[in-house]
Amino acid sequence: MKYIISILAFFISVALSGLLGYELIKPFVWIFLIWAAYCLSLAVLFKARWFRIFSINAGLVLLLLALGEFLLGVKMSLALRGQEGSVSEGAAAAVDLTAYFDPECSYRKDYYENVIQPVLGYRVKPGIIAHSKKNLSDGSTLYDVFYTIGDNGLRKTPEFLGSEKESGSLMFFGGSFMFGEGLDDKQTIPSQVGRILAGENKSFQVLNFGLHGYGTHQMLSILQSDFADKDLRHTPANAIYLYIADHVARTAGATTWDFSGPRYRLSSAGELQRAGNFYNGNPFNFLYWSDSESARFLEKAKRYLLVKSNIYNAIKSVISEDSKKLFCAVLLASRDTVEKKYPGCRFDIILWDSEPEIIDFLKKNNFNWHTREQVIPDFKENRPKYVFPADSHPTALADKIIAEYIVKNILEPKDRAGGAAPATGEGR
Repeated sequence: MKYIISILAFFISVALSGLLGYELIKPFVWIFLIWAAYCLSLAVLFKARWFRIFSINAGLVLLLLALGEFLLGVKMSLALRGQEGSVSEGAAAAVDLTAYFDPECSYRKDYYENVIQPVLGYRVKPGIIAHSKKNLSDGSTLYDVFYTIGDNGLRKTPEFLGSEKESGSLMFFGGSFMFGEGLDDKQTIPSQVGRILAGENKSFQVLNFGLHGYGTHQMLSILQSDFADKDLRHTPANAIYLYIADHVARTAGATTWDFSGPRYRLSSAGELQRAGNFYNGNPFNFLYWSDSESARFLEKAKRYLLVKSNIYNAIKSVISEDSKKLFCAVLLASRDTVEKKYPGCRFDIILWDSEPEIIDFLKKNNFNWHTREQVIPDFKENRPKYVFPADSHPTALADKIIAEYIVKNILEPKDRAGGAAPATGEGR
């Protein structure tokens, strides 16, 4: 009888864990408690000394994991409640509210291509208009927007035409912050830059290479390939990259979503090398052993669950020095590729997050860089105006101010026909 009870309890625990993992935003406190209860119940059912010792210790370990999940969740909530520091893309920025995507919208159902792209890893299906809606736990709507994707798989930027003939191209890189997650097409940074320039009777081709979850490695891969060249109508005058702290982990492949992105590594001599894509020997993708559908499903399931774990996210946030070195090498190669491939093109970085080590690197290597506090001076005092509640992404107002800063402090001080002017911020 005890064997039947233990087997039945096992399947009930599996079913409850699966249900909680699918339904809850942060399920692992409950999942660990369920399995702790299961292990401790085995210690009661079975009398063998060695088995009881094993079951009790396993139960205690699971209880400690549940406690760790809970305490890390409390720590995150307290940190966010203080509204100090920066919350990067992908972090849960809600304190009293949570946000969730409407599962019926096309953004959640039929958005990404089911084909690995050698240059990008993944991208959105070309030529679609995707509906994205995010709701808050109090029943209100956080945003309800549409993303227009061009035939090249990039987000379309409405063309604002000034009185002058189109005189150049502008390239924008980054993740969902640059893409404009939660914003309509006309509200993104690239779109608002185009609108401001048109208001000054100037016309430029504006290309938005940002996408949800992209990092510095996608930017370098685009620049090293002919991917952008197919769409550029002119030699780029400016390349602008919006950095967040999570890009360091993304460049190393330590994310829960990018299992096929471009992979770079440093040789023993410190030289940056392209090493295929992340599924080619990357230890972070330990389930992605082939290109089969079953392997891809298991990899996605693993990542879907892991991203909900406070413990996993805490471990992932401890970025190794090697990952930082790799990120800096990829960033430097991006700047150098821009300047070599597009003579006269200026490369600028806007730092949404400001880490001393990154800033020291930018200073040492003579980058043009600008901090969030330079761009939005009152950000800390008026944070709710500039980021969505229960979300970490910039609002349309934040993107408007960033666009105005770009035009005034990056584009205008420079002859766009060639030659870089000194950065107006703390850069060179």
